[in-house]
Amino acid sequence: MRRVWRYITAFAISLIASAVVVAPAWAVSVEQLGANYQVAVQAYEAAVVERAQNADEIAGIEENIARIDEVLERSRGNLADTAVALYKESRGHDALIEIVFASSSFTEAVERLDLYAKVQKRYAEQAHEFAEQQDRLLVRRAELEARKLEIESRVTEAKQAADDAEVALKKAMHTDGEKYHQVQGNNATCGATSFTVGVNILLGEERFTDNVEVWKGAGFQGDSTAALGLRGRAWLLANGLSDQIGIEELATDIRTTDALREQLEAGNLVIISSGSGSTWQRADGTTAAKGSFPDGHWIIFYRYEDGYFFANDSSVVAAQGAGVAYDEDEMQQWLDGRGNHFATIMWAK
Repeated sequence: MRRVWRYITAFAISLIASAVVVAPAWAVSVEQLGANYQVAVQAYEAAVVERAQNADEIAGIEENIARIDEVLERSRGNLADTAVALYKESRGHDALIEIVFASSSFTEAVERLDLYAKVQKRYAEQAHEFAEQQDRLLVRRAELEARKLEIESRVTEAKQAADDAEVALKKAMHTDGEKYHQVQGNNATCGATSFTVGVNILLGEERFTDNVEVWKGAGFQGDSTAALGLRGRAWLLANGLSDQIGIEELATDIRTTDALREQLEAGNLVIISSGSGSTWQRADGTTAAKGSFPDGHWIIFYRYEDGYFFANDSSVVAAQGAGVAYDEDEMQQWLDGRGNHFATIMWAK
C-alpha cells in the first residue's frame, strides 16, 4: 500500500492556498433533525386525534338526526292517535263529525272541539320544534363534513411531513452506511475507495461501484494518498455532483473521540487515516494483525450511536469491513496510533 502522506506537489499546494477561503455548507445536525422529527410526529398524532374527534362528533350528529326523524314521524301521527284515545274515533270516519255527533249538547261539543284544537296545536308546536332542531343538526353536520375534509388534508400533510423528517433523520444518521462498503481495487485506492463509499452513502444509492475508476478519474488521477478534500472536490465537479455533496479537509484535524463524535452528530461523514500504532477493529469482533498498516490506511466513519463509532474499512471484505464498530476506548486508541490523521469531512448539501 502506498504511503498515506507524502510530499505534496507545487500544484497541490497552490490548490490548497486557493481553497483556504472555501467554507463548507454544514449539514443540519442530527440533533436538530431528531427534534424536527419529534415535532412532525406530534403534529401528525394531533391531527389523527382531531380526525377521530371529528368522526365521533359526526357520528353523534347522525344519531341525533336519526332520533329526531323518528320523533317527527311519531309527532305527525300523534294527533290521530290522541283523537282515537280521547274521542274513540273509528278509522274511516271524520274525527270532527264524530266529536259533534257524539256530544250530548252544544256546550260539550264546543269543549271537545276546543280540547281537540289544543292537542292538535301542541303536537304541531312540538313537530315544529323538532324540525328546527333537525335543521340545526343538518347545518352542524355540514360544517363538520367540511371540517372533516380540512382535517384529512392536514393528516395527509402531517403524515408526509413526519415521513420526510424521518427520512432526513435516517439519512443524516447514515443508519444504512454499512451496505455501501466496497473492497479497494488495489493497494493504492483506500483513499479513493473511502471517498467513493462516502459519495454513495450521501446519494443513498450504489451509483459508483468501481473505485479504481474513481481513483483514475478527475482530481485523483491515480493518487488518493493525500489532499482528499481537493481531489474529491475536483472529482465531484467533473461528475456534476458539486451541488449535492461537499468535501473539505479539516485544518484542525481530528485527534479525540469528542471531535469525531461532533462531526458525525452533525451529519457529516469522516474520511480519516491512521497507521501502525493503531489497533484496527473488524466487523466480526476480531482485530487486524498488529502493524498491518505501516504506511497508513484510510477508512470512512459514517455514524455514531450509543457509544460506538461505525466505519467501513476497504482493506477487507464486507464480513470484516462493513459496519466496523469502535467503542470510545478503541476509538481513542486508534486515534492515538498516529499524530496526524488528515481528517476530511463529506456532507450532503
